[in-house]
Amino acid sequence: MEGNVALAGVKLHALLLALAAIVEGACATTATNSPTSSEREQAVIAAMHHYEDALARNDVATLEEIFTDDFIFTTARARVVTRAQELDDIRAGQLRTEAARIDDVQVRSRGGLAVVTGRVTLRGTWRGQDFTGQYQVSATWVNERGRWRLLAIHSSRIPD
Repeated sequence: MEGNVALAGVKLHALLLALAAIVEGACATTATNSPTSSEREQAVIAAMHHYEDALARNDVATLEEIFTDDFIFTTARARVVTRAQELDDIRAGQLRTEAARIDDVQVRSRGGLAVVTGRVTLRGTWRGQDFTGQYQVSATWVNERGRWRLLAIHSSRIPD
């Protein structure tokens, strides 16, 4: 019985060494083929600017490409808006954005996930109510098949 336990221990050790070699090889391949943190952050910032441009043009087709299917927006009034609701409001003219600009941009990224924070200056109306002002935002981006897409955004109004 002691021989069987020792043999099992040797097999387990060999299996762990093989797995370690596979993982090390996979990590080396990923590291050489993946963008640097700086390149990833620049790509996310470019995606954020693409979003603000589409928003300022009320460009539903582009926003459909930018938003993930399960996109959510938590407004400064604590209202949770789905992708469909946001796009429907724009199509119906209920949400009209005239200008959108982000400043003080910070990006934190890990692999295929990035969080952008910044101060956004907006000018526009939602259902007849003016929402012009500055907002602190947090936007969560995911990389899907090599393209950065907006998963969630949260805004808080900065007092005047």
